Amino acid sequence: MRLSSKQLSVALGVLAFLGQTGSAWSQAAATGSLRVVSNTPGAEVFVDGEPAGKVNGEIGSLKPGHHAIELRARGFQSKYFDQEIVAGEQRVAQAELEREGLGPADAPIDTQAPQPLPGGPPSGLTPPPPPPSATPGTLKVLSNVTSPDVFVDGAPVGKAPIGLPVAPGQHVLEVRHLGYKDAHLTFTIMSGEEKVMAADLVKLQPPRDTSPITSHRGMSSFSAVTVQPRHFTVDLAVGYVPFGQFRLTAGAIRMGQFGLDLGVELRTTGYLTDGGFHAKFQFVHVDPIAIGLDMFVGGGGGPDHRNDFTFELGIPISLLFGDLVRFTAHPYLQVYTDRNCSSYGDLLSDAKADGLTGDAAGIIKSDRYQGEYRACQAYDSPTANGLPAPTGVKIDSGQNPRNRFVEARVMLQAVLEFALSDQFSLFAMIEGDPVGPRQGLTAKFAAAFPSQDPQIYGRLGLTFKY
Repeated sequence: MRLSSKQLSVALGVLAFLGQTGSAWSQAAATGSLRVVSNTPGAEVFVDGEPAGKVNGEIGSLKPGHHAIELRARGFQSKYFDQEIVAGEQRVAQAELEREGLGPADAPIDTQAPQPLPGGPPSGLTPPPPPPSATPGTLKVLSNVTSPDVFVDGAPVGKAPIGLPVAPGQHVLEVRHLGYKDAHLTFTIMSGEEKVMAADLVKLQPPRDTSPITSHRGMSSFSAVTVQPRHFTVDLAVGYVPFGQFRLTAGAIRMGQFGLDLGVELRTTGYLTDGGFHAKFQFVHVDPIAIGLDMFVGGGGGPDHRNDFTFELGIPISLLFGDLVRFTAHPYLQVYTDRNCSSYGDLLSDAKADGLTGDAAGIIKSDRYQGEYRACQAYDSPTANGLPAPTGVKIDSGQNPRNRFVEARVMLQAVLEFALSDQFSLFAMIEGDPVGPRQGLTAKFAAAFPSQDPQIYGRLGLTFKY
């Protein structure tokens, strides 16, 4: 279809109009506006030294940022002030000009007006009637927000913008709006005067969490600072030893300096897998230091009748670098009891289960005895339990490995945690035992371990924060 020249002209005109309209909308969205309210009639407004219009009118297309505002009027002193403009918003400022050379008390006296006679009116004359009651003034209230509530002397009078009669004298104007700070203004109005008041309300900021941790980012499982109530962390770690670790920690209580965490935990070396319960009590938190008390109770087992029980009690002391880094020194006491080998009673039960005789001869023929580590037989002898004494086997601890190893040691642990985001943290842990080795962590009882317990362990892991 071909367009006539007239139709083409109309189409081009519409496109040009739309382009101008779109440009105007884009410019308006990128600029702000200002309304200067004043009782000085005809005062001119200058923005950054350039004329911009009259008072009580809107001045648009102002770039965001701070501007120098000047008010001028013939017979009045100029007034200067700074005004910040925000894109897409209208700011309202109120300014009054003072007359040049005359103050309120310097008003001229009309010498032509009739003066009262001394001693009152002459006898027989009627005194003049009293002056009529004062005429109310008119108050106009403007605001930079939509429909705020307006109060005059504590009484509600409507919503701004509003105009209303007010008795001459001094009054208190209050303007309120949900989400904004109330504005309180005191003004004086004369009989028959029209006064314009502008209330520039300031938006209230949301209340800031004043607790030491302000976000998920600062949450951690290993520092002395407890987890925020109704939130929890999950830790996954690998290392030596244990080879794998899972922890779940939930924030239970937080009251000022004090807090409580509760959680569950799994640890595994492949030979033994322990489950347990842990708790942490925070009793000091004065940035950048936090101190707590923690505990772990757990136990587990594995093949060949292996089992253990562990109790730990420690004092985590944390140095806090904002919400990003946590360094924790954590000395703790570890008390454990390990069964690394089958007891003589276990061997008898296994021999009977295999259909063998329930004595030393049956034990010797059993698969359990034939497959166990030679260190388990270090204290076997014909006189002690009827089993043959091994050769070349030595146990440094001086304990019969068929009995339980019960020991206590002091562990020194250090943990460094880095907050990658509000949801994830990376942690590195190193700990050592300066007291003595744990026999269950040697090659004598588990092939995956070295011949001697190094007494230094480490783990790397991720913390998931919810």
